[in-house]
Amino acid sequence: MIRILLAEDQAMVRGALAALLTLEGDFTIVAEVDNGADVVARALATRPSSLLINQVDTADLARAHVRVVVASLWPPFAVRPGRSGKDNVLVLLERLRAFVSRHPEVGWADNARAARSRLARGQLAFIPAVEGGEGISSVADVDAYYAAGVRLLTVLHMQDSRLGGAAANQVGHAFGLSAQGPNSQGLTALGRDVVRRMMQLGMMVDVAHASDVAADEILSLAEAAGVPVLDTHAGARAFVDVERNVTDARAARIARGGGMVGTTLFRDFVLEVPPGSQWPGFGADSCDDVVAHWAHLAQAAGAEAIALGSDWNGMARRPGVGGSCPQGLRSTADLPALYDALAAHGLPTAALDSSGERLLELWDRVEAKADPRAQAEARRSASHPAGAFDIAL
Repeated sequence: MIRILLAEDQAMVRGALAALLTLEGDFTIVAEVDNGADVVARALATRPSSLLINQVDTADLARAHVRVVVASLWPPFAVRPGRSGKDNVLVLLERLRAFVSRHPEVGWADNARAARSRLARGQLAFIPAVEGGEGISSVADVDAYYAAGVRLLTVLHMQDSRLGGAAANQVGHAFGLSAQGPNSQGLTALGRDVVRRMMQLGMMVDVAHASDVAADEILSLAEAAGVPVLDTHAGARAFVDVERNVTDARAARIARGGGMVGTTLFRDFVLEVPPGSQWPGFGADSCDDVVAHWAHLAQAAGAEAIALGSDWNGMARRPGVGGSCPQGLRSTADLPALYDALAAHGLPTAALDSSGERLLELWDRVEAKADPRAQAEARRSASHPAGAFDIAL
């Protein structure tokens, strides 16, 4: 019999998981908790054989001294009758607002000034973001996202969309399938208009997941406007040669424009580190892989241009135990070990400690290029999702 301790802050999700697990004859739920702080105490009391916990916990983030969070939403495909991809985004934004309202330790930040105000109150500053522009079919949809609170958009995601080409073989690489050449598709005309509108509105632009052609086009548009951009989560392509990862040249280009690159924790995109970049006692398939990718990107772009781009989403595989992080990178509870590993291998602690403020300074520069008239126009846009059943039985 597998004895499970289930930790999840949302009662509905926790209840659904418990119900599903108890249908299996080999599982028994020995305890349920609704916050990360209680996990250890209940585990010691109940001695489960397995722990099911959320990868992201606000108390763990605070203990790790993480203060600024890009709260990125990954909307599902438009599979529900009566609800478009855009509607799915707007529904998730409503749920993010509900999450923030339930958690006083978290504050919604729709501009850099608001983020700093949240930090001054001792809260985590959540920046509402959307990963992938699949729900956008017109520039008016960008306005709807802005009106609903979105302040950062990853323009492309897992597949080509109406906005342009995504990096090739992303899913295939994660499952060990054979490599393929880069995607030749760049931005579409709509994609270029969307990026220009985002800059008018003061929304941060993220080139993660974009094809090389599309990413370069986005950077050219941003450079012409004097707007810094982000690559929020990537590994070093010099180590893992897939289009999804960032080249040294692009990382340096992003940094020259005042932008930042986030180092991903997704195992399959940081797994390979060449022997010349390893150190005595290096642990393959551990957080040492992340440290090596981070250090390489810091050399390419400067330590202050690199930050944590965790991509913790509940399904992406993480580096295993060992190396500099004996417990692995299971959840936000393990971030202090990663910080110590980065510092031990030469990453300046001043750069690590100031990454949140540097992101807010980047946001300041993005907002400084915004058009207040465009922002006022966008705020008047309808930002409520079309009605549809959430559950069909």
